[in-house]
Amino acid sequence: MSKDRQVFLSLQSRSTGSGFIVDHLGHVVTNAHVVGYRGDVMVHLCDGRSFPGKVLAVDVSSDLALIRGQFVLALGSPLMLANSVTVGVVSAVDRDLGHSEGLKYIQTDAIITFGNSGGPLVNLYGEVIGVNAMVAGTGVGFAIPVDQVRKFIQLALKASSNTRSSSPVSSASPTDPYILADNPTNSESGTQRRYLGLVMRTLTPELAFELASRGGQHFVELNGVLIHAVLRNSPAQKGLRAGDVIVAIDGLPITNAQQVYTATESREQLTITIVRQGKRITIDHIQTEKI
Repeated sequence: MSKDRQVFLSLQSRSTGSGFIVDHLGHVVTNAHVVGYRGDVMVHLCDGRSFPGKVLAVDVSSDLALIRGQFVLALGSPLMLANSVTVGVVSAVDRDLGHSEGLKYIQTDAIITFGNSGGPLVNLYGEVIGVNAMVAGTGVGFAIPVDQVRKFIQLALKASSNTRSSSPVSSASPTDPYILADNPTNSESGTQRRYLGLVMRTLTPELAFELASRGGQHFVELNGVLIHAVLRNSPAQKGLRAGDVIVAIDGLPITNAQQVYTATESREQLTITIVRQGKRITIDHIQTEKI
């Protein structure tokens, strides 16, 4: 991948993460938890230029977002501004983290931090093989496979195109409930759906072991759903944090992410019990939001 396709993203003057340009129209792929699900974002190129962008689509389930940049990519000689590159090896492919749709991850020991979350994972030939998504501990990072990224881009652009052709006013806001919702299930029935705004993973024994071996002893023997990220301006921001483990909703035990999706879709308000740094906490009156 050429250096002038890599970008840095900021939101409301705060640095948030990385991304990369995927076509000549200036569409940028990043993580959903980096940009949230609506609003403006600044796209900073390696040559020092900055352009405004709009969040076009968000898939919370796979933690992917597509931004429509207000620019057309012009390939040239960047000013070679400072960028960070971390190097590692692929530790495992098809790593199962309990995703409700069976999404598998690439595991790598390359360092993934908040700054390069959303950026590309590339091989020695410069080919994108995934999108950096999360870190379970030092030397344990996970990336979303490029096949899943390609599928998301195609769906997002198709949904955006359909919306623009049916409306006299072009909108750059997220266009499709399927792309917005926590729940990955397609909603062709037209039923109004609800969401929280969480990027989460089932806390499998393997993931719990990885976390515990790197200082997170409170994850040992825990069953539940790990919150990897909370989207900005989402209902979940009013009480939930990244790193929390959801263990119950409305008094019923939670053991996988699909149970959270189901509860969210059917209720306007939730009482969520979490484990935060080893302490069990119950948070009342968390509202879900219609989409």
